[in-house]
Amino acid sequence: MRGSARRPFAASPVSGHLYGRRRLQNRVVSVVFDTNVIVAALLTNGLCHECFRRAVRRRLLVSSPALLEELESTLCRKFGMTSATAAFLNTFRAQVRLADPMPLPTRVCRDEDDDVVLATAVAAGAERIVTGDDDLLVLGAYEGVRLVSPREFLEWLDGRKATR
Repeated sequence: MRGSARRPFAASPVSGHLYGRRRLQNRVVSVVFDTNVIVAALLTNGLCHECFRRAVRRRLLVSSPALLEELESTLCRKFGMTSATAAFLNTFRAQVRLADPMPLPTRVCRDEDDDVVLATAVAAGAERIVTGDDDLLVLGAYEGVRLVSPREFLEWLDGRKATR
């Protein structure tokens, strides 16, 4: 398997609690991707794709049943339920850890769907929410979870790598 090409979103054979060199992580880091970033990652080979690829490779992704439903609905509306869409959704479900969020005590965002993103991140103890949604980005942080753009997420990942 040494010379074979790796699939960009393939699961690592190593446990999510270990780095590839068999060193234990200091703690499990988790990140919630807003649906808009995931869709952009599928459509382009740019910044969102790189964010998504690196998050999957490092097993950082957390989602919730409501966010998975929103992703499926969005992909089906935009592309139809093709075999490629179904395959991606199945792979994505297998790659993420699921959180079971409670509704927020008070509405935070204009769009109720954005509150689900916040609730998922809080329930998962996520460090970051990666989004392109200005309504979320303007918050900066919520309950200790930073809301960042895809570019800020990559800078954060690169900074973490430099400090190891």
